[in-house]
Amino acid sequence: MVCGATNPVTFTINNNNNTTGITGYTWNVGTVPNGWLYNGSAAPATIAVTSTTLSPLTLTPDCGKALSNVSAIVTANGNNYNTTNSSTVSITQPSFSISGSSSLCSGSGSYSVTGMPCNASVAWAAPPSNMANLSSLTASPTTMTYAGTSGSFTLSANVTACNITTPVTLPVHVGPYTSSNYSLSVNGVVSSNPLYWCSNQNYTFSVLGGSGSNYNWSVPSGWSILYNNGTPLALRSPSGTTPATGTVSVSFTEPCGTIVTLNKTVAYSNNGCSGSSIYSVSPNPASTNITIACISLQTYCNIAAVQITDINGTVMSSQSWSYTNQQVQMPVYFLQNGTYIARIYSGTQWYSVTFFVQH
Repeated sequence: MVCGATNPVTFTINNNNNTTGITGYTWNVGTVPNGWLYNGSAAPATIAVTSTTLSPLTLTPDCGKALSNVSAIVTANGNNYNTTNSSTVSITQPSFSISGSSSLCSGSGSYSVTGMPCNASVAWAAPPSNMANLSSLTASPTTMTYAGTSGSFTLSANVTACNITTPVTLPVHVGPYTSSNYSLSVNGVVSSNPLYWCSNQNYTFSVLGGSGSNYNWSVPSGWSILYNNGTPLALRSPSGTTPATGTVSVSFTEPCGTIVTLNKTVAYSNNGCSGSSIYSVSPNPASTNITIACISLQTYCNIAAVQITDINGTVMSSQSWSYTNQQVQMPVYFLQNGTYIARIYSGTQWYSVTFFVQH
């Protein structure tokens, strides 16, 4: 039963051998406190019954307390017989979580543990004193107050119910976010270096590190926008080599209302062309299927295998072929809107092409 349940439980002695001469029986409910209520009061350790018939015993869990196992001894023909089995009571814990905002911009907010049964207790861990404080470390709900220093920490509590302690956590950021809380990734990679780009290639820029809204992007001259979902943003580099340098910039509103700006320098370089794809993906964006094809029908261009991954590298689907292909189709109808990467194996080398799904 679930910890905190208060529904009555009935225990029955089965006379499997049809023994005669029964004069009584004794229920062993467990050393007091045993967690049971009998007729509305705390159950004693034993309950003796004088009777020639075996009647069931009904006990009620004392909410939130550990429960003892129950057994019985039957007296028949002047002898005491232990019942073959005791009734083992198995307790499962409810699901606990912390309810409250993950962003406390200023002032105070209420935080509580959900799912606590009666007679449960909570012990909160004090947050960093320069960031926040709690009105009580033993009450739910408790009030968290911003202490003046912005930052992130994990709010944690230990919930004890039915003699079992369960930890629960909630990541919390207090105060306004700054640019140091975020980063700008390109094709899933975060780097402090400039993006060295190659002509006619797709690049996906994503804001990482926290939530935001009202994303406004600025892109260099010659770059075209393929897909804009606030974040991510997909761009196509110029067909030539100029302008050689530029800046991709994004401004957005962090959860507390402050405008944050991130920048990424882009610079043309032959180094950016190493391993450039010899394949195309169309249509882009796609909705139902994509066609992967060799850009130029050269003898060395082959498609031996394809993996479709999200921008974090999780493989969403894959397929391989034992024969030569210069064009294949893959379904994408099951993918959610967003940015994906087609990883194409030529038989000797892997290539990557970014594409987008828009239903």
